[in-house]
Amino acid sequence: MARDVSRALALALALFAPATARADWDAQLSSRVSVGGGAYVLEADPAPWPLFELGLRADLLLGESRDEVVRFGPALDVRTEGFRTLEVAGALAILWPTGAGFGITTTFGAGWGARPEDRDGAFALGQLAFGWRPYNYFSAYAWTAGVYAAGRVQLENGRAWELTIGLELDVELLFVIPFMFFVELARARDPE
Repeated sequence: MARDVSRALALALALFAPATARADWDAQLSSRVSVGGGAYVLEADPAPWPLFELGLRADLLLGESRDEVVRFGPALDVRTEGFRTLEVAGALAILWPTGAGFGITTTFGAGWGARPEDRDGAFALGQLAFGWRPYNYFSAYAWTAGVYAAGRVQLENGRAWELTIGLELDVELLFVIPFMFFVELARARDPE
């Protein structure tokens, strides 16, 4: 048992160790809107019912200052289920690059949710996402877009599970760039 734990620890350290002793590290921030759907299952009543989720997710991934490296860091998840709940979670996100600007992101965390029917309380979450997450050489903000599958388990007031799938779209691509387009369009003057 101890040998297995030390092997797993050595493997984790090897994955996150810089390739050279003088490797430069930086942080890449990403934020996205998530829209998805799935099923909600109570432990007391195993018949699932459908759910809709809308969320805002952000992470700050640390790693070497180049493309195609494993990056990891803190993540924040704010979400509502069917506009009935408000859930906030902190998490650890790990980006596993797959090539050509794409990658798999795994996220594990815990948080607290305000829910109707006296179901307020703690929950744990796990998410697997795949999509476009290129390294940005020119800014600390990295665009992202992709698909995800997530699971949550309610830890208090009767156990319940939620399984969802959906799309994640970058906040800057959705809102900031279109807004700036219209601002610049309004400022435009006739070139005479």
